[in-house]
Amino acid sequence: MNSFKSEKLMCQLFRLEQFHAKLRYRDWESWKINEAKGLFGIPDQIVVFWKPYLTGKVVYRTVACEMKRENWQRALTQAYRYKSFAHYSIVILDAFYVHRAKKALDEFRNANIGLAGLSCDGILKWYYCPRFQIPYSEPMTRTFHKKYFESFYPNC
Repeated sequence: MNSFKSEKLMCQLFRLEQFHAKLRYRDWESWKINEAKGLFGIPDQIVVFWKPYLTGKVVYRTVACEMKRENWQRALTQAYRYKSFAHYSIVILDAFYVHRAKKALDEFRNANIGLAGLSCDGILKWYYCPRFQIPYSEPMTRTFHKKYFESFYPNC
């Protein structure tokens, strides 16, 4: 098995559609934000799922992703910060190194932070899928909403 040369290559290979089924948002619209700034840290990727209802209301869910080649402890710390504005937070490691984090899977479960491995051929393998959770910071959630979601979907 090969490993990635950089996190940037991991981000480029990451495919959004791998999240739809796993997080049960098959019939929702989605888009991806790369390295969103102005939040509590800079996640490598944010995936936003949204669904308009007949009433005109739009419901959305955010997934913050931290990608690392091998340093799962640092990734876990960063992913915890993203829970301030995201409904889901996930660490995606190079599949070549993910075995190290699998030994500490209870830490991911206890923090409700997902763990997945991304292989060089683009396959995402899940080891823990987090549960939906309301972000812990209302001000950070509002910041995300104003800065990113409203600019994309102004009628919400």
